[in-house]
Amino acid sequence: VLVLYTGGTIGMKSENGAYVPVANYLGDAIRHTKVLHDNQCLRSLMTEDDWEIATDTSLGAVDLPFALPTSVGNRTLLYVIYEYEPLLDSSDMTMDDHLRIAADIGLEYDFFDGFVILHGTDTMCYTASALSFLLENLGKPRWPRQLQRLLGALILAGFYCVPEVCVFFHNELLRGNRCTKISTNDFDAFASPNCNPLAKLGIDVHVYWHRVLGADHTRKFRVHDTLCNQ
Repeated sequence: VLVLYTGGTIGMKSENGAYVPVANYLGDAIRHTKVLHDNQCLRSLMTEDDWEIATDTSLGAVDLPFALPTSVGNRTLLYVIYEYEPLLDSSDMTMDDHLRIAADIGLEYDFFDGFVILHGTDTMCYTASALSFLLENLGKPRWPRQLQRLLGALILAGFYCVPEVCVFFHNELLRGNRCTKISTNDFDAFASPNCNPLAKLGIDVHVYWHRVLGADHTRKFRVHDTLCNQ
């Protein structure tokens, strides 16, 4: 899974009584978080030569891979993080940023099984909605999503093929262009009034496959490169 870290509080660090985005802090934090990374598992699966290949992407060099301790069906999930420069406050996101994210997914589409975008919550729904139209004939899961939500997003993106742009929040997977932010204080901050959740994460993962849009594998994946601002 490729994780695109665009910004947001998930990678912020407390400095002088305020939280600020710090370059390369997120990867260091995850590497010391056992629920998100198992170094022994990584070393058993990959040699240092493999690491060199895995950290060379079309977007540029990325940090060493991470191995998720959680497995499904004896499958282990490996993921890498590409950090944007500069890190963006989601309230500053523009259509150019939406186009950049879509283009980056297009560049790496053939090399990863799923994509997770780490994104601030203020405009997450706008980005998810834009990407749902920019990424045509999507055949792989991709969604914007703090550390516990990252775990759930990785599990869903890596082990369950929901070929849609979605928002994962408060253990629910919502269709990206059918959700809205309803609270800045509650854990249940996002809702999808006219479309029930596509999946819920609890002790077990429940994917409501009858609600999921099926991928059309007869049509080629396409990334659109323009948006209308009218």
